[in-house]
Parts: sequence; C-alpha cells; structure tokens
Amino acid sequence: MRLKIVLAFLIFLVSIFSIGQNLGKPFWGEHDWNGVRYGNIARNFLRYGILDLKFAQVENSGPLEDQQFVYYTHYPPLLPILISLSYKIFGVSEFSTRIVPTIFTAGAISLIFLIGSTLFSKRIGLLASLFSILIPMTLYFGKNASHEPIALFFILLSFYGFILYKRKVMYSLALFIIGIIFAEMSAWAGYFLIPAITLVAIFKKSIKEIKFILPFWFLSIFLFLIHLGVVYLATGTSFGGGLFDALLYRSGIAINLAPEGFDLIGYLQRIRLWFFITFSATLTIISLCWVIKGFIRKFSDEDLDIFILGLIGVIYLIVFSNAAFIHNYLLFYFLPFLTISAASLLFSLKNINKFKNIYLIFIIVILFLVVNERRDFLIALNNSQADKLAVDVGKAIDRDTKLEDKILIKPSSFVNSADYFLKFYSNRQLIYEGVGQSTVLVDQENRKFEIID
Repeated sequence: MRLKIVLAFLIFLVSIFSIGQNLGKPFWGEHDWNGVRYGNIARNFLRYGILDLKFAQVENSGPLEDQQFVYYTHYPPLLPILISLSYKIFGVSEFSTRIVPTIFTAGAISLIFLIGSTLFSKRIGLLASLFSILIPMTLYFGKNASHEPIALFFILLSFYGFILYKRKVMYSLALFIIGIIFAEMSAWAGYFLIPAITLVAIFKKSIKEIKFILPFWFLSIFLFLIHLGVVYLATGTSFGGGLFDALLYRSGIAINLAPEGFDLIGYLQRIRLWFFITFSATLTIISLCWVIKGFIRKFSDEDLDIFILGLIGVIYLIVFSNAAFIHNYLLFYFLPFLTISAASLLFSLKNINKFKNIYLIFIIVILFLVVNERRDFLIALNNSQADKLAVDVGKAIDRDTKLEDKILIKPSSFVNSADYFLKFYSNRQLIYEGVGQSTVLVDQENRKFEIID
C-alpha cells in the first residue's frame, strides 16, 4: 500500500509539471471564457466575503455598492470558491486561476492510478495514468477553469472509497461520503455517480450494493435542495437567475432549444469527433474493443466497476445532450473509463500466444500513436488567441481609467462575445447605453479600439 501511495504522489508531481505549462497565458484561447467568468465571480467572493454574499455567485464587475447584482446560479459554487482561495494566496491572475483545475486534474490522474492498481494491477494503473497525461483533454482542458476537473477528482475520490469499502478497508466509507458531497457541490455530473452505481448493482443483482447506495440518493436530494436554498436567498426564487432555463437548455428536452444541426445522427457524429480529437482515435477505439471483449467473454466484477465510471459519462451525454454537442471539454468525465479500460485490454494481450513476447513493444507503439495523433490539435489549442481583442480592451480599461468609473462600451454588439473578458480584465462597472466617465469605441473588423474620456 505504501508503494502505491508513493507512486500516486510521483504521478501527481509529473502530472502537475506536464499539465501546468502556460498557466500564465492570457485568457484569450479556446474556452477561456471559463477562466474570466469564474475568475470574476471568485474576485467578488474575495472582495466582499463568501459568507456576506451567502455563497451567491455575483457576476458584476467593479465596485458593487451602486449596482443591481447579477447572480449566476447555473452551477454549484465550489469552483469559484476554490479560485478565490487561490487569489487570496497568489493574487488575481491567470496563473492563480488555472492552478486550481491543474491541481485537481493531477489529483484525478493519481486516483486513476490508484483505482487501476486496486481493481487490476499496478502496471495497468501506471499505463492508465500515463495515457491520461498524454492527451489534449488533460494537457489543455485539464487546466481550463471549468467545473469538470474539480468534479471528476471528487467523483473518483468517492468511487475509490466505494471499491475500497467493498474490500473492507477502514477509512473507505469516509472517502466515499466526502467525495460524493464535494462532487455534488462542484457540478451536476457529481450527481451521476449514485445512479451509475445503482444501475450496475441492479445489473449484477447485488442486493448488498443496492442497500448500501440507497441512503445516498437522499443525500443527493438534500444537497440539491441546499443549492436551491442558496439560489432562493440570492434571487428570491428557488430557480432564480435562469437556473431552470439553463438546465432545460442543456438537457435538450425542448426540441425548439436544440442547437443548429442537432439531431440523433448529428449528435452521435459530433460526439465521435469530440472523442477522437480530445482523447485520440487510438485510445477511443482500444477502449471500445475492451467493451466488445467484455460482452463476448463476460465482464468480471472489476470490469463492471470500471463500467460505473463509463456510465457517468454516458448519463451526462443523455441528460445534457445540448451542452455536450456544443462543448467538447464536457467529455472530460470519460477520462478514467477510457484510460483504465484501454490499459486493461493492452495488458491482457500477454495472455494471447501471438502477443506474449511482444505485448510491451505493442504498448509502446500505442503510446507513441496517442502522443502524436493529436499533436497538431494540441499545438493549435495552446496557440489560440480567439478573444485577444477583448482581453486587450479590458486591460486598457483597467490601466487607463479609475476603479470607480463607469465605462460605456460601443458598439454594444461587441459585448455579446466579449462581456466576460471585459469584466475580468477591466475590473470596472461596464454599461452599454447612457453616459460613462469613459467610452470605449471598438472596431472589431480591424481589431482596434480607442478610449475616450
């Protein structure tokens, strides 16, 4: 056990080093709107106090005294709370924003090793963690300031407690409970571990596991009601701040809310594309072969435990189909399933006569393919500057105006894509009509701007 803990710690350090490149890059890249949005909320937590705000996520920028608060209620508040703690230590910056998801992604990769080692072997755990470190999903999106890295870490912590509990390890129940509470405080995907365990327990006809998991359904309901209570205190209604509409849109329940091009065939094609570019086609296909092998030769109990992790991702794709259709990084929850199942299949090759003497060479070739298959995509992600104009405008406002100033942005259409970036970098109260102490004229076509007093 001590050796596994030491290896897990070393994997954590390697993961931090691998993922933690360019943490200080300005928030102008792919999906960097997460960083500025939750960074702004975190700064408000730090400025006015989490308790004084009653855990409500406030999206206004600049001094809030004379503003009507705009609340963000679509997710639980753990992510911006953690970022605010980082701001307290390191100050407000891109680095101190990105270091939070980076640490949790590295922790999740260490847990992937521990889970793979516990269910199968240390070799499988090591290979699964190595796969995790090499793909764009972690190397880029693992440091993206979104809920996924935080939620996945706590999901895996809870799942690790679950598999240890079945092995009668002393502290396992505490890990399970702590993990599930913080997973559900992180993101809605945190609520999917309980249904996934339940479905597999029903499939196995395990009365013992069904009895174990049943009380935690009530815990999940209780935690969801707490979130609704926080929303009520902030907005005066339990689904205030557009919470109900947001959940409805992400779920795809209403046909009229579906994104352009969304239908069953289009959705499946899009998800296949997301898998192939973020995890690599190689890793995805090997994991699929593991599934096919399991149906042919019958899954072991350990295989079915890994299936629980896959079900979390599948449930997400079903419940939040609209969101997954639009945002490729939401497939983050498939990371442990793909890597552990692929590693398990590759090491099973040593039991086949044709591969007995060359399976290690075959694994090295697969690692080479995974590293190089999406290398150009990863480079493009790291070099992306889609929102550079908005960042430059925000920095100029912060540099050339006073904190108490109201800043008029023209044209107002610029705000449609730039709002979060302007709020974070300017740290000013922004208005889009009327008169401000300064006016910013933005020429989007030529990517120029001018600040007029």
